[in-house]
Amino acid sequence: MQSRENMVSTLLERFAPQLCALRNELHETPEIGMQEYETTKILRRTLEQMGIEILPSGLETGLIAIIRGRAGGKTAALRADIDALPVTEVPLGGVCSKRPGMMHACGHDAHMAGLLGAAYVLQQMKECYDGNVLLVFQPAEEPCEGAKKVIDTGILQSYRPSAMFGAHVYPCMPEGTVAIREGYTMCAMTNFCIRVQGKGAHAAMPHLAHDPIVAGAAIITALQTISSRRMIATSPIIVSVCTVQAGTAVNVIPDSMEIKGSIRFADEQMRDTIKKWVEKIAQDTAAVYDCSAEVSYLLQIPAVRNDPALMDIAASAAEKAVGKENVRAEEMWLGSEDFSYYGSITPSWFYFSGCATPDMKAALHSPYFHASDATVLNTAKLLAHAALETLKANK
Repeated sequence: MQSRENMVSTLLERFAPQLCALRNELHETPEIGMQEYETTKILRRTLEQMGIEILPSGLETGLIAIIRGRAGGKTAALRADIDALPVTEVPLGGVCSKRPGMMHACGHDAHMAGLLGAAYVLQQMKECYDGNVLLVFQPAEEPCEGAKKVIDTGILQSYRPSAMFGAHVYPCMPEGTVAIREGYTMCAMTNFCIRVQGKGAHAAMPHLAHDPIVAGAAIITALQTISSRRMIATSPIIVSVCTVQAGTAVNVIPDSMEIKGSIRFADEQMRDTIKKWVEKIAQDTAAVYDCSAEVSYLLQIPAVRNDPALMDIAASAAEKAVGKENVRAEEMWLGSEDFSYYGSITPSWFYFSGCATPDMKAALHSPYFHASDATVLNTAKLLAHAALETLKANK
């Protein structure tokens, strides 16, 4: 009798040509968050061809499906995000987006394909485990809206999974490796907008103005003292100002300036303190220049925290997928992910699946990014084994 590892590998080897073709189709037809209609059709078609039941969820895009194993047992949940980014892909001679201005620059095509591969394996092996596997194809991860929409369906609460797993391709590690980290794994995020109100005037008469641009420039510089001077240095905090908008003409000092940016931090308990410093710095600095500042918050999401109770399951699944020698304990990734919301309703774990090769070293969100077929298959193995470990499948 084949071992479980061999069975998973054999099934994926059999499915690999079809899976890679599906991944190519998904890569060529990217859609941005909450507009993933064609993507959802491809996913629905594929799951139906596998004989997998799709649950009524009310989701406009994305879907939730279920594989029912033997009666009794627990439920495991697996998640992949499905949306693309508003990035124009640079053609490199292989499969490329056919939609200018849209691209799977964050590897969500590989995530979908990885979950489809895991779904194929788990459907073929459903007589080997007790319980159910929920397959969550989540829309709108990039705008951080989709996880809440999945939760709002009530399906996760109804099935009460014992564990929920996700995986993200990761170009900071070589292809064929997997990172596991207990506890905080990705940062919490607060996006902000600071509106600086001043008084406009002619560029030749700045003494008649209360210049919001000068005030805003001082605010931007002072915001960096939050991480360097206001908070404990051993706890990671990043304050990034990413958009600045002011003025309409080269000879007019404008009335106002708008500053937008993003703050990433490890400890959820730091959020209120950081917000207090953003507001104090903005308002007090603006006042020095006879301006005022109003701070609003655009989006706030919690940190991704891998439940320590899942460590043994997560590590065992990773070792079965890529070999113990290829499993790493990585540092916290300072990006953010709305997978974090699932942790509020079920024990959850988020993996990083290495995808760097000698020919592909581009960063996530780069127009050159593309995960290999081998990475897709490794991710499929990883997710399949995570479910099988949770459900304590036999051979």
